Amino acid sequence: MMLVSQPFLLYLVIRGSTLNPPKRAWFEKIGEICLDAAKNALAVLKTMCTDQSISSLMTFDCVCTLKVIMILALGLAKSESQDIRRDLQSCVSILENMEQVGFCRSVVQELPTRLTQLGVKSESNETDLKLDFGQQATVSNLWSDFDL
Repeated sequence: MMLVSQPFLLYLVIRGSTLNPPKRAWFEKIGEICLDAAKNALAVLKTMCTDQSISSLMTFDCVCTLKVIMILALGLAKSESQDIRRDLQSCVSILENMEQVGFCRSVVQELPTRLTQLGVKSESNETDLKLDFGQQATVSNLWSDFDL
């Protein structure tokens, strides 16, 4: 569900103001479906952490967590929500708490830089993520050629 609906959320964040009202309403609905799917995936990831079945040796676990982070970052760009911010921090914590080997180690090292590029900054020595989108140009510059 996340893979199918993410382009609609991305388009909504980048060029949502250019959509006519009926089309925008559909994009909003599909964007909410995307965010709900990401939140459900996060619930599964948290359960896997509790059960100690999540593994940095399984690339899929790390990739899925990254996908959820990307969708939550888009959700945060769309609306400044404390729930989304908290969920985003949970995902980052999941990655940081996994064994730091292989792909997972690379991701954890590079993730702060990528989040900063998206406008999501992690405050040093704090667990709270701060959205700093100043303008939506931050996201649009990363996906400047994106169009549906």
